[in-house]
Amino acid sequence: MSTATLSIFLRAVALVESGDNPHAVGAMGERGRFQMMSAVVQSVGGHGEREAARWERQIERELLAAGIDPLPFNVALAWNAGMTRVRAGRVPESAYEYARRVVATMEAIK
Repeated sequence: MSTATLSIFLRAVALVESGDNPHAVGAMGERGRFQMMSAVVQSVGGHGEREAARWERQIERELLAAGIDPLPFNVALAWNAGMTRVRAGRVPESAYEYARRVVATMEAIK
């Protein structure tokens, strides 16, 4: 999957998370342009484009199963805060700000 074929959502996540740096390492061990945590990397098989797309689809399925509309804002919220917090309604304000930035970035790159 090339950058041209990435969903607009994943392009925005890569920009917000790492400035689209494939070699980025976050303060909590997140890796790659999408800054996925090690547990996520293990569950989807890596931290590249295909795996990020797999994770995006998984989040969408989990949101639907929880009765939450898988709008980009909600997917970004879960990407940042985790599904457990989203389901429980205990999402920190920083995750809301992150989701707003992802959605704004999506609008800017359309």
